[in-house]
Amino acid sequence: MFLIVLNDPYFSPYVNQDKIGIYGQSMGTMTSMMLVGIHNDSSFLDERYKAVALLAPAAMPGVERIRIPISVVIGEADMIITGAIPGLERSSQRISLHPVSIYEHARPPKYYILLVRFMDELFTRFEQGLAEKGMNTSMISMMSMDHFAVTNMVALFSPLYEARENVPMARVVTEHLLAFFDKNLKGITEPDPIAEENLDKYVADNVVREYRINETATGEMQ
Repeated sequence: MFLIVLNDPYFSPYVNQDKIGIYGQSMGTMTSMMLVGIHNDSSFLDERYKAVALLAPAAMPGVERIRIPISVVIGEADMIITGAIPGLERSSQRISLHPVSIYEHARPPKYYILLVRFMDELFTRFEQGLAEKGMNTSMISMMSMDHFAVTNMVALFSPLYEARENVPMARVVTEHLLAFFDKNLKGITEPDPIAEENLDKYVADNVVREYRINETATGEMQ
């Protein structure tokens, strides 16, 4: 899709190829991290990317090699990522690279958002939505729902623009990603898109459990 947009005669004039961001969810974060420099083989690196957001990221070593701003967002009950699902074994190295450890190993600027457990509500609403459409609900695993709380699944069966207004989780994820890319791609700093008072409000509203911010570096590629 990225190359299609760049080569499209209609869209390409609107793309600033010096300020492109990338994000991935779950296993997609592995692709994103490969493209922004996590691998020790630099042939994977695409220097057109200037910021990366990782949603429910799969743990990988080498995060310290990434030299652009990075944001990590995860649900606190994401049992797929944390390896808490019974019978799902994790190596000691993988456990040490829990998503918060990705933040800890990353170079600044870096951000970490831990969303309050949303699994029960999301599971119930999603199951009801499928049932209303006459679809089979047996495929849903309640243990995995928080893994998808950072995706448009949080909108369930409503448009994302409506969910952003009505579902706190959708509002937090979309507003944070927009703020992250506005600040680290567009260079918007006044007012600060990632102001701590905004995140404090989400904590007070019991939507965000914890957040961390370290912006001591410029985030430019070396």
